[in-house]
Amino acid sequence: MANVKITTSFYLEPKHPDTTRTYTINLASADGTNDGTTSDTGFLQTDTIASIAWVIPSGITKDSDSNTTKAITFAVSGGTDATDYELQCDVTLAGGDIEAVMFVVPVREP
Repeated sequence: MANVKITTSFYLEPKHPDTTRTYTINLASADGTNDGTTSDTGFLQTDTIASIAWVIPSGITKDSDSNTTKAITFAVSGGTDATDYELQCDVTLAGGDIEAVMFVVPVREP
């Protein structure tokens, strides 16, 4: 099967520039919140995550990441106030396709 790159984007909750924030996104649903059952609407309904690779912009740090067959978890720190950072996660699926998932992390001071 040929690899196909499709882009999905998630605009995440803001983080403070002085803190580390952990995000978990369930890719089994279009809004990233459901449980991976057949009633969910995400692109993983017929596939699972095999591996992930990241492209991180300068100015923010990805401290850690992990994945299950349906979800991605990652922690980020740093960043400049009033800046939105676009992190790209290339998700290789068990079926061979690659999904480019974009996570927008807004950095805000209260």
